[in-house]
This record gives sequence, C-alpha cells and structure tokens, in this order.
Amino acid sequence: MNVRAQAVGMATQTQNVANTIFQQFFPQFLTACGFYAFYLFAAINFALAVFVYFIVPETRRVRLVSFSSFSGREGGWLTPHTGGNGRPFRW
Repeated sequence: MNVRAQAVGMATQTQNVANTIFQQFFPQFLTACGFYAFYLFAAINFALAVFVYFIVPETRRVRLVSFSSFSGREGGWLTPHTGGNGRPFRW
C-alpha cells in the first residue's frame, strides 16, 4: 500500500479523534471562561499562522496569493517536493 495513502488515513483519523475530544470539553470550557475561550482559540490560530509562515519549509515567507503560481496553474496545489516548475525546493 502507498505510504502517502496510509499517512493521509492516519492524519484524518487523528483529526476526527481530536475533534471528538474538543467537542466533548468545549461546552464546559465555554461555561467556565465565557467569551474569553474564543480569544484563546484566536491566539492559537495566530500563533499557528506565524509558525507556518516563518518555519514550515514549503511556505517560508511566501505570500498566500502566490501559492497558485507554485503549481503552474491557477488554483493548483502546492506539493512538498516541487515548486510547480518540476525542480525540487531548496530547503
């Protein structure tokens, strides 16, 4: 079996388990913290966006509007090994 297919399946299942746990505990968290619970999630999302922008090699200092140019077609996918021109990324 393809390793990528297995990895996608495991990632999907992990996301489903995390969502189930989150859905079980969020009502109590919202009751205890009120609207500040949403500020916590906004802060986490901001921190993750900064992490992806500066740390993740495929997206390091790349503006969001330029992602489609990596694949060579409008609305294309960014692949981790090539930049759309067939040449590998230089890490």
